[in-house]
Amino acid sequence: MARAQDNLATQNAIPSEAQRTLIRDHPRLGVDLLRGIGLDDADVLDIVRWHHEPDAASARPHNQQQRHLLRVADTFVAKMAARKTRLAMSPLGAARSMVLDATGAEPVLASAMATAVGFYPPGTYVQLVSAERAVVVARGPRAHDAHVVSIVNPGGMPLTKYLYRDVRESRYAIRAPVNAEKIKVLVDFDKAYQALADGRA
Repeated sequence: MARAQDNLATQNAIPSEAQRTLIRDHPRLGVDLLRGIGLDDADVLDIVRWHHEPDAASARPHNQQQRHLLRVADTFVAKMAARKTRLAMSPLGAARSMVLDATGAEPVLASAMATAVGFYPPGTYVQLVSAERAVVVARGPRAHDAHVVSIVNPGGMPLTKYLYRDVRESRYAIRAPVNAEKIKVLVDFDKAYQALADGRA
């Protein structure tokens, strides 16, 4: 599925019928791949095989919650995958969409996943109240918190020296997530982690 997602990310058209079939069939293909590398755990294979249809009668009843969880994770990642035909959702937008769109037991699982991953996982870009743009370099203590390093100044110019910003300060609070496509800066993560270490020292 990873290679197919790479192709979908760069093509200018909506998925073809063959690609839609691949997306639909990826649970079965995933099982074939796992068996091909020698994995024969019946529960793992069941979870992978039926995660698109977690309530299927053919599936093992005791794995139902795990299948729903994998479906939620699959959906979460798909919503954040950019394509030329649509922008990627931010992690916050994907989490919100999953909670609002989920049915049955899945709103609880979607909410738990959003809490575990955080609304701003590392690598997410955000706009601060100060108008700076920053990259998240570490999760904060709560789902809506993050440790961020400013990489673009309020005028839109890239910073040569990255600056740690404490989002608990009102002037550096996170205003909104920013799609990666809108960030025209190549982030040096060694510099970003150094700025985090310096800022928290």
